[in-house]
Order: sequence, then C-alpha cells, then structure tokens
Amino acid sequence: MTVEITEPQPTVQKVIQFPEVRYKVNSWEFVNDSTTQSYDSLNRVAALLTEYPGLMLELLSHTDARGDEKKNLTLSMNRAKAVYTYLVEQKGIDPRRLIPVGKGESEPARVIDAATNSFIELTETYINQFKATDKTKFENLHQINRRTEGKIIGIAFDPNTAAPAPKDYLLPKPK
Repeated sequence: MTVEITEPQPTVQKVIQFPEVRYKVNSWEFVNDSTTQSYDSLNRVAALLTEYPGLMLELLSHTDARGDEKKNLTLSMNRAKAVYTYLVEQKGIDPRRLIPVGKGESEPARVIDAATNSFIELTETYINQFKATDKTKFENLHQINRRTEGKIIGIAFDPNTAAPAPKDYLLPKPK
C-alpha cells in the first residue's frame, strides 16, 4: 500500500503574521534591541520565501496612530519598502514576488487580553487610557501597531512569465 502525504496549499489572499518586524517611532528603521530582533525575523521571512519559490506576498506595513494620517500613510509605505529592499538586496529574493503596501494607521493590531481571553483592537482610544498611568504599556502598545505583515497573493510565481518589478519599490539610497 502506498500512502501519499501532501501539505495543504496556502490560501491566497490570507494575511499572515510575520515574526516581530518592528520600527522606531516616526521611522522606517528596524528595531534591533533586547526586545525585538527585526533582522532575525526578516531572515525567517526570506527563508520561507526561499523554501516556497512560488509564494508571492504583499508586504503590509502599519504605523501607530500618533501624528498626521497622511504622513503616517507615507511612513508606512516607506516601512514596506524597507522590508522589500532588505529582502531583495540583502537576501536575494526575486523582487517580482513582493509588493510593498503602506496601510498607515488604518488597521490597528489585535492582541489577546490575558485577563479576558478575548481580542482587543489597539486603537488610539484604547492605548491612550494608559498614557497617564502606565507609560511603558502605552509605548509598548503603540510599538505593536508599528509592524509589517504578509498577505499571500499567489502561490504559483513563474519567473519566466512574471512582469518586471517597479523600480520605485526600492527605497532610495541615502546620499
């Protein structure tokens, strides 16, 4: 008797949580400190893309709710481009498999509240209740919103037929 075991194909258009890819306040510089190692996380994303060469992702980057909404949208796009640039230039991922997308502050993260075992959306209103009483929690909750996620947009990338990647997806080189 022969038994064939196959892994299920990932669902297209499914948002997946990346390991901790976080950013400094008002910046697209990755956080790499005792709390978060963004480069380790990005390397895991690159390993996933290497293991599954047909996988195509949107890189969805977010901001916290502080600051101007329009500036936050631009900031989030630069964060997505920072992930894209790292994966393409440092890890050799085919740029045609990735699309950077800035979401601004429009989609707050959701976390599980240990006390109630239910999801909490990290809206500005929710986070601001800790501003006066627990500054550390206030900052940590904002940090959770400054993130990048992946959205599976395809599982059958073909390098022979894929269109070229737009050049403006890369972050400009510092002068």
